[in-house]
Amino acid sequence: MSNQEPDEAGIICGCLLRRERPLGQVVRDADGDWQFLCGVVEHAREDPPDAGVVGVREAFRAFDLPKSVQGLFPGQTAQLGRAREGWQIL
Repeated sequence: MSNQEPDEAGIICGCLLRRERPLGQVVRDADGDWQFLCGVVEHAREDPPDAGVVGVREAFRAFDLPKSVQGLFPGQTAQLGRAREGWQIL
């Protein structure tokens, strides 16, 4: 048995799971829950939304996210700048 804490679950955009689009936005909502999104606005209108569940630490590794994004506080969003300018914390 490992003494490592279990990974926290987050929501991931379905198109990211299928590798159809790149990661464009990471959201930590007001409750502290994580969302990994492509950033395409049209997804917000889908009913039901095309999404899945992912381990947060696994998403950090898979997307090679910098510490600034991994350290988001509840209510913060990180968005990848156009032309790969880097992550902007909003």
